[in-house]
Amino acid sequence: MRVRPSRIPQGRVLLSWTPAGQDRMDVAAHLGLAGAQVLPAVWPGLGGEWSGVVRPTVAEVTELHAALRLATVLVDRLTD
Repeated sequence: MRVRPSRIPQGRVLLSWTPAGQDRMDVAAHLGLAGAQVLPAVWPGLGGEWSGVVRPTVAEVTELHAALRLATVLVDRLTD
């Protein structure tokens, strides 16, 4: 059973995982934005030590949020 995470604070990345068979996990990254929650990455059927697979993408998601935040600030300042 896949459980949807509760509201994620803005800028936070939450990893969720569910069993996907013997020694396998389905892993997903969820990103909290000001008005929404998005699912930027999913890794189905990961086995063994999966942190090395997931860590680079979590860093990319965090950088994506920083870029979106900067763009939002710039748009807000230009439209005031």
